[in-house]
Amino acid sequence: MSETKRVAMWIEWSDEDSAFLGYCPQFFPYGAVCHGHTEGKTLYKLALLVRAELEEQQGPTGRKRAIAK
Repeated sequence: MSETKRVAMWIEWSDEDSAFLGYCPQFFPYGAVCHGHTEGKTLYKLALLVRAELEEQQGPTGRKRAIAK
């Protein structure tokens, strides 16, 4: 059975960058990780990054790996 993940993500407009910025502090705590000219494109990019991060943490077996800190 697939495990459900809840991940907080948000998009906000930056006047300074003249672009929408995507944030996900759970995986990328140091600020925006992507940008785009529309909210939709920015959300799409952010979702791809979060999915890749989740897959990397789970490893090839689908089980969550311990992350060395």
